[in-house]
Amino acid sequence: MEYYTDEHLGNCTAKQRIINSIVQKNMPHALLISGPKNTGKYKFLHTLATKILKKQNPISPYLVSIDTLYQDGINTLEEIYEQNNASFNQFERKKQKKKSNTIGVDDIESATKHLYETVDGDEKIVIIRDIERMTIPTSNKFLKLLEEPPQKTFFFLTTSAPLKILSTITSRCRTENFSLLSPQEMEAFLNNPETTPKFYSENEKKMLILLSAGKSEIFEKMQKDEDFFTEQKEMYKEVLELEKMTSLERMEKAERFAKEDLSFLFHFLELLLLVYRQKLPTEKGVILLDKIDESLLFLQQNANKRLVLENLFLSL
Repeated sequence: MEYYTDEHLGNCTAKQRIINSIVQKNMPHALLISGPKNTGKYKFLHTLATKILKKQNPISPYLVSIDTLYQDGINTLEEIYEQNNASFNQFERKKQKKKSNTIGVDDIESATKHLYETVDGDEKIVIIRDIERMTIPTSNKFLKLLEEPPQKTFFFLTTSAPLKILSTITSRCRTENFSLLSPQEMEAFLNNPETTPKFYSENEKKMLILLSAGKSEIFEKMQKDEDFFTEQKEMYKEVLELEKMTSLERMEKAERFAKEDLSFLFHFLELLLLVYRQKLPTEKGVILLDKIDESLLFLQQNANKRLVLENLFLSL
């Protein structure tokens, strides 16, 4: 059976290795895909899982996604099935400020309970996005599940921070690495009328390649959603305008940006990082790059957004 269709650009070799192991019936019980954010890790695994299980319903009792356990007011998989809710992903939950972004022991316990109750002999797949979100107690709990998994259960895992994962977990997984798209891959895709029927000017092609920074999900979304592409171009203009601003204007921008959600700020600072990597290959540039990285870290640790942004913008 052919599981793989090139629905998403990039990492075809790694994807095909995984497909081959399924076709040859030597799929590992735990597969970990590691790579930068927005490189299509979760999308690929979810599509693959539904094809293996021959089910498209995200609430299938044989397809368990840990992300669904974060819906506010819902603590168990059974409650999700009873209410017939669609999958509730981390990005939406985070945007609505519902619960924390960590994976807790209760999530693993709920998934484990469900897996052992589903004993009709069919294959079961557990998908966990960004397993670095596990706390230490959760990691230890999950490790026990990996060591003694229910029969015919497979774990599909992703991470963008492999160094944050317990080595005892990674040693029990087969790891495949996803990488960013190269400029050459994106250019070839845009120049192929079969894959890109829409006409793009040379400037638009350059902007698509630049703004995606090799992230296949961003690259694809900008092509499918013109409003999103326009938003990215506007954000890029704001990045370029920063160095032309007075100190007062930068402080005002920091105040305005502090009202935005973290996903917006992360993307803005990533664009800022991209611009300064290109413009400042000097000692001062290295210092500024470190400053941007430091600001991203502070924001991840829930520091005061306005203070972090003011400090960063005034140093540019």
